[in-house]
Amino acid sequence: MAKILIIDDGRHIRSALEAILTRAGHNVETTHFLATAVGDALSGKYKLIALDLKMPGIDGVEIANLLQKQGAKTSILVVSGFLNYETTGLLQETGVQNFLDNPFNATDLPAAVDQALAG
Repeated sequence: MAKILIIDDGRHIRSALEAILTRAGHNVETTHFLATAVGDALSGKYKLIALDLKMPGIDGVEIANLLQKQGAKTSILVVSGFLNYETTGLLQETGVQNFLDNPFNATDLPAAVDQALAG
């Protein structure tokens, strides 16, 4: 299965995402250190980045924009309880096409990941 990086400042949501995706057979790494998250994301070793929107210091839209400007080819799945029409539009401008509203159930996440990995 795929190698996935989870970027989220919330310990509980990071753990939940990791547990669900590991059970689904994926190789998962997590980070809440935003200072290293972009470098990790740009490393090329991940097939997918699961990205939160609301984080201290920088938000998911800014991270997605940085990744696009740096030429990242990794798919991004935004998992957030703060998705709305405006934010989704801004993310689509950075190339993000995959979204999952939080809260979600344990079957929604693997399905959203499969869809994001399919391109």
